[in-house]
Amino acid sequence: VGSSGTISVNEISVNQFSVYPNPTTGIIYINYSLKEKSDLVMNIESVLGQIVYSKEIKETQQNLLMVDMNFLERGAYFITLTNGAEKTTIKVILTR
Repeated sequence: VGSSGTISVNEISVNQFSVYPNPTTGIIYINYSLKEKSDLVMNIESVLGQIVYSKEIKETQQNLLMVDMNFLERGAYFITLTNGAEKTTIKVILTR
């Protein structure tokens, strides 16, 4: 885990990936910029590894997504951007 809270496995060619506010009381903004256009899957996973939210994004290079996490319980979650076998993850704390 890096000092920014980012966890990476076969990291995507990402110029920028941030989630704010973190910690959050419900609404988060996911900002990302990729080196080239590609299809992307954004997942929110619980600490138990369960996918609690998923969104497919086609032919994207940069975007700012707003996600409402108010349907989830307080706790830690992982926001993961995946492109095939490559992914990058940021931990988010939902406080309420």
